[in-house]
Amino acid sequence: MNRWHIYEMLKRSEIPTTETIEEIENMSATEIKEGLLEWLTVLSRDKNYQTRNSRPKPIDDNPFSNPEVYKKYWEEFENARVRY
Repeated sequence: MNRWHIYEMLKRSEIPTTETIEEIENMSATEIKEGLLEWLTVLSRDKNYQTRNSRPKPIDDNPFSNPEVYKKYWEEFENARVRY
């Protein structure tokens, strides 16, 4: 196992087996570090990957996200529906 194996594992989001972990434990720290740095370098430069994995921010200006506001509007709706 070498730095490229580490890089490929990170790239595929692979969950290592016990055997793989043992192999990594026996590797030189420099090889592990180089594999990690290769992956982090790719992530820092790949705009497509960065946007694909970014999470949208929640919208707080939705009045119905507040249960009390929702209840008030629902009651108004129900009352208006009964009248007509």
